[in-house]
Order: sequence, then structure tokens, then C-alpha cells
Amino acid sequence: MVSKFVDGARGADLIGSPYPPFLKRTVPLALDWFLLAGLVAGFALLVFGFVVVRVGRYPRTDGYGATLTGAILTALSGTILFIRLWGVLHA
Repeated sequence: MVSKFVDGARGADLIGSPYPPFLKRTVPLALDWFLLAGLVAGFALLVFGFVVVRVGRYPRTDGYGATLTGAILTALSGTILFIRLWGVLHA
């Protein structure tokens, strides 16, 4: 949705193989900044979760949510950013 509404991509640019043509643009997109913010937030949640696991009164229940959310957010943002970088380098 970020690429469609913020960056003004056409519907045909969002479909392609092995990566969409929209990701081949060499200029920084709002999608890049959005995913970078997600990556930073994911790392922050991971660190917070690990700290809570070490010092919390109930470590498994206190740190589980933050660690799981951080891991998922980091994995998704990192994967999509890697695909974007791959598309720019091989365009």
C-alpha cells in the first residue's frame, strides 16, 4: 500500500518476476524508509525483549511478545529490503 499510494506506482509495476519492476528504481522510495523504520523498530523490540528476559520477574511471559514481534518485524523488513537492493543492483 505504501508503494501504491505514496510513491504512485501503477498496478502493472507491482507485478513481475523475479521481483516487481517497481523495485528497480534507483531513487530512494518512501517504501525504503518505511521498511528501514520497521527494521530499526524490530531490532529495538528484540533488544528490549532480550533485556526483559534477563531482568524481568517473569522472563518467559514478559519477553516473549516483544521478542516474537521484533523477530517477525525484522525478518519481514530485512527480506523485503534485501529484495529491493537485489532489484536495484541487477536492474
